[in-house]
Formats: sequence, C-alpha cells, structure tokens
Amino acid sequence: MFFSKPTFLSAAVLGAAATVAMVTVAPVQAASLAGSTANIIGVATFSSLAVTPAIDNIDFSSEVIAPSSTGIFVVGASVTVSDVALTLVSGPSSYDGSAVNPLIDFGGGLTFEVENPFAVTRFGTGTSAVAATFPGFKGKFILDGDVVGGGFLSANQILGNGSFSLTVRAVPEPLTMLGAGAAVAFGASFKRKLAQKNNKSEAKS
Repeated sequence: MFFSKPTFLSAAVLGAAATVAMVTVAPVQAASLAGSTANIIGVATFSSLAVTPAIDNIDFSSEVIAPSSTGIFVVGASVTVSDVALTLVSGPSSYDGSAVNPLIDFGGGLTFEVENPFAVTRFGTGTSAVAATFPGFKGKFILDGDVVGGGFLSANQILGNGSFSLTVRAVPEPLTMLGAGAAVAFGASFKRKLAQKNNKSEAKS
C-alpha cells in the first residue's frame, strides 16, 4: 500500500515530527498544522445584486493558495471552496451564512469544516455591485484527526467581475493553551522558590 504525499504539504514538514502536549490529534498532524495559515484567493459570484435579498448564494471558483500563506500550505496549489448560502437575519445587511462541509478541500485528505451558521455582513447596490464579509468563523481542520481553526472571508462583485480572499488558521486546542499556561506558571513559581531557597542558604553561610 502506497501513501500519496498531499500536494499542500511541504517536503520539510512531511519529514519532521514533533510531540505537542495535550493535543487530540496524532503528533505529526499537530506539529504540521499548528500555526499554519492558508490564504486563498479566487473568483466569487453572487446570485443576487439586490440591496437586501431574503436569500443569496456565493459561488467560489479558480481557488488557489496565495503567496502570503504560511506553514504547510504550498503557494499556487488548487483547493475547492464550497458555496455559501446567505439568509437574511435583520435588515439591511445582517445575514446567517452556511456551507455544505467541508467548506474547504485542500486535497490529500486535508479539509476544513466550518461551524454553521456563521455571521455575514452583506451590502448590495441593487444594480452593479455587492460585497460580503465573514468577520470571524470557527471550525476545524481534519486530517486523520482534527485541529481547531478559524478565519475570515471577504468577497465582492462589481459589474460582473467578482473576487474573494479567505484566510483560515490552525490554532492550538484550548486544552493545549491551558497546559502551556500551566507549565509557564509552574516554571515561574519554581524559579521563585528556588531563588528564595538560594537566598536563605546564602544568609546562613
């Protein structure tokens, strides 16, 4: 059985493994994804240009990893981003967004699943332009396990020409951050106690 190397992973990352405490994924995945950021650009097409439609849909195409990406993601690699459906919550610009998961398919088994629904702010002129921003959505990267992530997206369409920019970043699990914080606190306490002990020893001598 042969394992095909995912196109989004760099050779350096694939050749390295590290252990991250209190993470619920395999060490290689945790080490590879932690702190990595994918910036994705491409074409966005809205179904409606109306000022405040009850529903709208954003289709994404020509999606690629942009040069500003970091970590395991390879610049220029193609990805797939699911359509996002918008439903008006309150006028004129507050919408709920939802997508069929995975929101992003990076290929090679790595995906990003978003937590539905998520907040979207949408503006339309009613004639020639429309724009939407997703100020902060949450989800998880999945690759033989999962790593918490989140991001934001902006899309616009003017005179039939649309574009989008989407950023997702892998972040440590809350337990990992808690564990790291506890370790720092323990280290600081240990240093204080050690310093106090040394001062008492010097005073006695």
